[in-house]
Amino acid sequence: MKHLLTILTIATMTLIASCKTQQSDIQPTETTTAPAFRGGGNAAPPMAMVAPTIIYKTHGDYDNLVPITLDDTGTRIVSYPAPSDLRRGENFSTPVTLDGGYLLDRRGLTANSVFTDYTYEQYSILPTAPTTAELMKHIKYRKPFAEMYVIDGTSQLSVKQLNDIIASGFEGCRTIIRDKAETK
Repeated sequence: MKHLLTILTIATMTLIASCKTQQSDIQPTETTTAPAFRGGGNAAPPMAMVAPTIIYKTHGDYDNLVPITLDDTGTRIVSYPAPSDLRRGENFSTPVTLDGGYLLDRRGLTANSVFTDYTYEQYSILPTAPTTAELMKHIKYRKPFAEMYVIDGTSQLSVKQLNDIIASGFEGCRTIIRDKAETK
């Protein structure tokens, strides 16, 4: 019995240790998403996660500038796109214009996102993504958001449905940023 308990303890410790991940450098990513399911055998994948819908307004016209996301301290890049991530078919994944100057995010923005001075077109033709050090030099707008709202657990909403949410004053949405005095 003691031998079995020792084996189970070692197996548990090995399993826990193998679950740790190391991040040596940030890799380009299209959006911040849940990690891919890496189950094996007969394991079932977890329930599908729906990315939240983000509606936002900026202090200026940054619609065509490439966003990246910083950590909470604003000193380290945690997410940025590969040049190939900026297109959806023939078009760029720029935000969708909504009523009242609001925009629908299509890049995976967070309250820690900032805008670079790269346009989507300029960035998309780069042969490789810039280094994180180079991207830090290209940050143009560090506090770009006047307002940001999250609609959790939604699938695809139509532009009309999103505009109705805006007209309702974002009823039922989580407010991430709200600086009404600064909106244009």
